[in-house]
Parts: sequence; C-alpha cells; structure tokens
Amino acid sequence: MAEQRKVIRARTVFRASIIFNNRNSSIDCLVRNFSESGAKIIVDELITFPQQFELHIPQKGRTFTALVIWRIGKEVGVGFVNEMVNQTAIPTGPGAGHGLPVGAGIADKMRELERENAKLKKLVADLQQQMARYQDCG
Repeated sequence: MAEQRKVIRARTVFRASIIFNNRNSSIDCLVRNFSESGAKIIVDELITFPQQFELHIPQKGRTFTALVIWRIGKEVGVGFVNEMVNQTAIPTGPGAGHGLPVGAGIADKMRELERENAKLKKLVADLQQQMARYQDCG
C-alpha cells in the first residue's frame, strides 16, 4: 500500500481504548504508531466497532474522535477528526460525554439531521391527522 499520510507517525506501543455506543461500550487495543492526525491500532480480528469512535490513550492523557480510514485483519488505520482537549478521564454513566467539543463537520451534520428529524415528525403527525379524518369519513 502506497504511503498516503501527510504527517509521519512515530512508532509506539500504547495501550488504548476504543469507546463507542454513547460511551457504554469499550474495546482494548494497542496504538502501534501515532501522530497528531492519526494512528494505527491493533485489535482482535473478530471485533467489530463503528466507523467513528473515541480513542482514549491514557499514556498521553488524551482522547481523540477517530474515523476508520482502512482495516486489514487486526490492523486499523484511523484519522483524528478532532481532539477532545485535555480530556484525561473518561466519564461513565448517564449523561457521560455531554458538553465535549465536536468537530465542525460533525456539528453541522448533527444540526442537519435534527432539522430532518423535525420535518419527519411533522410529516408523521400530518399523516396521522389525515388517517383520522379518512377513518371518520369512511
């Protein structure tokens, strides 16, 4: 595979955690190389996890929002969407993770999805009213 990174990564052996499912699930992994823009992690081949997740690296005292770029067997190349600045401890339990910074692209996508969700809710309510009127007439 041809080198496509813009930043050279340093070889590492850091223990890390892949955190997903609204911070209710985590998977242990190893970080084998690292830069400020991404990393190569090693996971169990059989384990599945989402395309986007949080990567917590205790030795660095940092948590990154990571996006899977490629996966070959146990090796996974990830790019960092944004760093959650100085997030040294991973909160758990109800409401954990609220208020953390979100990358601009993700925030825009969330706003777009919220608008779409509101439109769909209105459409469902309108259709329910039409069905009620139809049933009253028939």
